[in-house]
Amino acid sequence: MKERKLHLLLAIILIISLISTGCMWSYNPINSIFYKTYNMDESNSFNYGTIDSVDVKASVKEITIVKVEGDQFLVTLTGTLKANYEPKLIVEASDDSVTIKTQESMLDLKTSENELILRIAVPEEYMKDMDCSTVSGLISSEGLTLEDLSLSTVSGNIYISNMKIDSLNLSAVSGDLNINNVTSSVSDLSTTSGKTDINDLTGIELDSSSVSGSIVLLGQVDTVELSSTSGDLNLSLDNLNGNITMSTVSGDASIRISGTPDYRLSYNTVSGDFNSNVDINIEKISNKDITATSGNGTYQIKVSTISGSLNIN
Repeated sequence: MKERKLHLLLAIILIISLISTGCMWSYNPINSIFYKTYNMDESNSFNYGTIDSVDVKASVKEITIVKVEGDQFLVTLTGTLKANYEPKLIVEASDDSVTIKTQESMLDLKTSENELILRIAVPEEYMKDMDCSTVSGLISSEGLTLEDLSLSTVSGNIYISNMKIDSLNLSAVSGDLNINNVTSSVSDLSTTSGKTDINDLTGIELDSSSVSGSIVLLGQVDTVELSSTSGDLNLSLDNLNGNITMSTVSGDASIRISGTPDYRLSYNTVSGDFNSNVDINIEKISNKDITATSGNGTYQIKVSTISGSLNIN
């Protein structure tokens, strides 16, 4: 009898230990004790009026931001959530700002299934600031014209297209950045374990960095700074109107500039190779470092790698 009680006590202790360490948060019968299923279909609308900023903090599968006619923001939260907390569509307004949330707090959230979709319809007359962040969800946005747009996600991708932004900030951890047909005066992009694909970007300044992903830029940006630890850097510009800086540890760098660009090139590497099929004047070769000019050498192109090669086309 004592042995049976001891075995039962040990079993209870083991179950409690597994639950407390998160080992039993995957599918099993005990989940029904801790998780509830919520079916959401809520909406809220408000006039943009004197609003200068909109701040979004959501834990959803997807955030979609689109432009609509009229003077009303329309926010909808739909889908199913199985979690240890109750989702809510919360819209909090102050004098000049609005905060949109899908739960009371972002702390201690445990989710079994998240199929929630947050859709934000932005009136076309609203041209101020938006800041949006989520965890384990993607963000997509199209057609906006704003002064400042900041989007960030963890374990999710970001897609933006057909926009005009004064200041653009995108950040993804374990996610990709995808930009298509965007005009942005100043852009700051960063990824960790994700690639950055930029197609048809027009702007004055771009700073894009990645830890372990590639960066591809096609468009027309005056001043460009690209950096990656282990990803390739591919730059293709319509014209050269400013300085370029590219740095990578083990990835290759490729540059293509249309027309007859006017620049001075400095390439510093430990073991990388230099390849060019354009008319360029090699001025100096020291070990594997190369200094060269095209035209009068008006703008500066600086490329540094450890083992990555440089290709100019």
